[in-house]
Amino acid sequence: MAFSGSPSLGIPRDDEPRVRRARPLMGTIVGVTVRGDDPVRLEQVVGDVFAELGRLEGVLSEWSPTSPVSRVNDAAGTRPVAVPVEVIEVLEVAAQVARATDGAFDPTWAALAPSWRLDAPDFRLPDRRTVAMLQRLVDYRDVIVDAEMRTVLLRRRGMRLGLGGIAKAYIAERGADLARASGVHDVLVDAGGDIVARGDRGRRPWVAGVRDPSQRAALLAAVELREEALVTSGDYEHFVTIDGTRYHHLLDPRTGWPATGCRSATVVASSGALADALATGLFVLGAGGLGLVSAWNGVAAMVVCEDGSVRVSEGAADRFGLQRVGEGRSPLSSAIVAAR
Repeated sequence: MAFSGSPSLGIPRDDEPRVRRARPLMGTIVGVTVRGDDPVRLEQVVGDVFAELGRLEGVLSEWSPTSPVSRVNDAAGTRPVAVPVEVIEVLEVAAQVARATDGAFDPTWAALAPSWRLDAPDFRLPDRRTVAMLQRLVDYRDVIVDAEMRTVLLRRRGMRLGLGGIAKAYIAERGADLARASGVHDVLVDAGGDIVARGDRGRRPWVAGVRDPSQRAALLAAVELREEALVTSGDYEHFVTIDGTRYHHLLDPRTGWPATGCRSATVVASSGALADALATGLFVLGAGGLGLVSAWNGVAAMVVCEDGSVRVSEGAADRFGLQRVGEGRSPLSSAIVAAR
């Protein structure tokens, strides 16, 4: 059977059928868009992609008490736990980014989670002694991964893995790659803003918009994606304001408190997991961390500072389509609001 762009069918790429479906997954709405020459087959592939996304959510979630990640957390300080290969893959990228950011990204941040349940109706700021005590349990160097035996050990009791800052784009990428392996060349998976693109949308690249964190209906940039992932970490989705101070959900693992100095961080990379983890780490580091991006080929990054100024990694200004860099906001008048 021939699929997207097959010359044997004589169907122009721009006229190929497109199927887009959306479902709630991973605490957000996930959209899957595919293009090809057979609408029935496209629907089948989209269904298979959603099934794979749901399976991987069950593997990598720390919130499901029966997930492999939860089993690792339950055994912290006692024994290694056998895990699926997907957990190993995510933790290997997590360790790489944690080392590069000197712990600004840390997959063991979740030991702090009980103190920062911002959606709790009775939420109150934790006392500094409690945060300091929990922060001592955060250290990526105490995650022991045996890739050959496929086991994971947390060295100390009370440690917890939390993969929310890396797993979503990894899962989206696995879904996109499943569609590609099923014969669909052109696919876009949008996991609540963690976007993975394969192929194109009819001789044109897929395009994603980067929101202005201070004006959610406005955009700072429009980014063309080719076989890449784009991830933004921002403080505008989950936060509370107490006595005039804004407290958001993106914690600095090194202090145990919400990171300061940054409104959003966006990363484009060929790997979904890498883009996700780097965006999380760059949000914590702010513009001062942009120099780290040069360690990875083809990675581009943009940071919106607390004062609204925009900074990008070296050579990335054209990639993000910014009109002015480092001189305040650079809204684009003609750009899409979301990936499509």
